[in-house]
Formats: sequence, C-alpha cells, structure tokens
Amino acid sequence: MKAKIFFRNLGHAISFPFVAISLLIGLSKSKNLYKKYYSDPDLLSEEERYSYVYKQTSKATFIANCKINYDGIEKIPQVPVMYVCNHKAGFDPLLLIKIFSQEQKVIRPVFVSKIELLNNKNVGNAAKLIDTIFIDRKNLRSAFKCIEEEKKILAKRSVVVFIEGTRILSHDFGEFKSAALEPAFATMRPIVPVVIQGSVGVEQEDKKSFFKYKEINVRFLPCIKPTEFIHTSREGLAVKLRKIMLEKYNELEKENKSKLYDPQKALTHNVDEMQSDNNKVEDEINKKLTISLQDENNIENSKLKNNVNKTSSVKHNSKSKNKQNLKSTKTYKSNSIKKTTQKKLENKNTTKKSKTNNKKNNLKK
Repeated sequence: MKAKIFFRNLGHAISFPFVAISLLIGLSKSKNLYKKYYSDPDLLSEEERYSYVYKQTSKATFIANCKINYDGIEKIPQVPVMYVCNHKAGFDPLLLIKIFSQEQKVIRPVFVSKIELLNNKNVGNAAKLIDTIFIDRKNLRSAFKCIEEEKKILAKRSVVVFIEGTRILSHDFGEFKSAALEPAFATMRPIVPVVIQGSVGVEQEDKKSFFKYKEINVRFLPCIKPTEFIHTSREGLAVKLRKIMLEKYNELEKENKSKLYDPQKALTHNVDEMQSDNNKVEDEINKKLTISLQDENNIENSKLKNNVNKTSSVKHNSKSKNKQNLKSTKTYKSNSIKKTTQKKLENKNTTKKSKTNNKKNNLKK
C-alpha cells in the first residue's frame, strides 16, 4: 500500500505542471464556448458541453491528488431524481461531476450552486455550460426562483442539492434546510441521499495538505420513493435524511481512520511504532541474555561433571594401584619365604654331608 502511494505521489509530482497548464488552457476556452452556446444552444450539443466540463474536473481532481471511491450508483432508477448531498468543501461538486462522467447510464444532473462562483469567470462559464442554477443565499426572491427552476428541470433531468446550504468544515453535519426538498415534493421525484466523506480539510489553511494523497468516499444510499415521504412533512423528512446520512458518514469515518491524513495521529502512530520497536529490541536483548546465562550454566555444569569424573577416575586408579601393590607385596613375601626355606634345606643337606664325610674318615682311620 505504501509503495502504491509513493509511486502515485511520484507520478503526481512529475505530471503536475503539465496538467496544471492544460487545465488553465482548457478553462480559458470556457468563455468562448459559453458565448457560442448562449448565442445559439444548437451549436453545442449536450454531449460536447458535458465532455468539456468533465475533462476539466478530472484534471482538477488529479491536481488535488485525490482518489475517489464510490458505490451504490448502480441502484439509482433511470428516472430524474433529486440528489441530496452533505457539503464539506467547495471541491465536492467536482467529485460528483467526475463520477457522473464515468457513469453513462445515469441521467446527467443539474447542480445548484452559490452565486459567488461567478466571481471566477472561467469556472463560472464552465458551470454555465452544464446549466448550473445559481442561488443568492442572502436574497429570498433568488431562493424562490431557484426552487421554481428546479421544479421545471426535474421534469426531464436530475438535480443535485447541497442541503446544508454551506460548507461544514468539521466531521459533523449542519442543519438540513427543509425548503430545499420542496421541488421533490412538488414533482413527486425520488430522493437519493449522497454521503461525501474525506473531503474535510481540502481547502483549509494548510495548503500543503491539498497536494497530499487523499482518498474521498462517495456513497449513494438507497433512494427514497415518493410513496415513502408524501405523507410526511418537509421538516420531518429533513430530520430523517440527516440521521440516515450522518450514521453512514460516521461508519465511513471509522472504516477510513487509518487512511485519513492527520498529523497528530501520524505522530502518535510513529511514537507507537518506536515503542514497539524498542520493546522488540528489549525482548531480543533479554532473549540473548537468557541464552548466554543458560550457556554459562551449561558450561559450569559440564566443568563440574568433568571434575567429578576426574576425581572418580583418580580414585579408581588409586584403588587399582593399591591392589596391584598389595599383589606385588604378597608375591614378594611368598618368593622370599620360598627362598629362605630353600636355603635352610640346602644348609641342612650340607651339614648332613659334612657329618657323613667325617664319619667315613673316622672309620678309615
């Protein structure tokens, strides 16, 4: 996983200047394209307009170095629907535009955006090319006009609404505006809750984190049919939607805690890794010490056994020597006795011979 992220960051760093230049050139064409479309809508087909905007959004998501994971879109019915989304960053509409560009079976939606987007002419003209509805949040008349436009569009196409009305730069949800659900009640169109998780912090003060690898999860929840909400109030439906979407958001947060970039968590993770490494080193040292102590004990035991064996062998040898010495003394004594007895016999014989010779001599005389 770390290797994949490394190579992705490397490719991002190499391709970044080329993609950024391409994005600037592409957005600079938005003014001329919008003039062409505004003068005669038949000159630019819907496919051409959307393909242009989708290409620019894919470049922008690449520059932000984010991977988009999404699911549940295959269950959306093939009829105009109202997408109700939470809002964490101004980057969120780009994520949805890129997703819808990859799914040809889904009806292309119209986005409801704040009027401040028109301050950036290139981005504003690109948004106009996909028939974006602009709302002035400070003007009630603008809000009513926006709702009426949504009702007309829902007859043929889908609509994307960020129901909180503004970005919530935390892991909580803001109040869901019940008035935003009026077009769905009026046209009896299904409502599809959409949860965006992981885009918090993309536009915060730390600009370095904008270019770091991040994974953003988009979940399309099961649609709510008109028969399920027609007998409830707009306020009650807004509360129900907030509860369902917040639960799903919290689930995604728990699943992707390790993937989210958090410097404090990274520090604690590194500290934990260092502690675990230190524990491993200590365990290895203790093992080596125990092994060395065991070896020393074995050596001492072997020495003691050798000494015992030597002493036993010495004793055995001394006993055997003593036995040999006893045998030799016995044999020596027996030999000496034999010799003495032989001498005595010889002396007796000599005395007898001398006596007999003396007697013979006396007789002769």
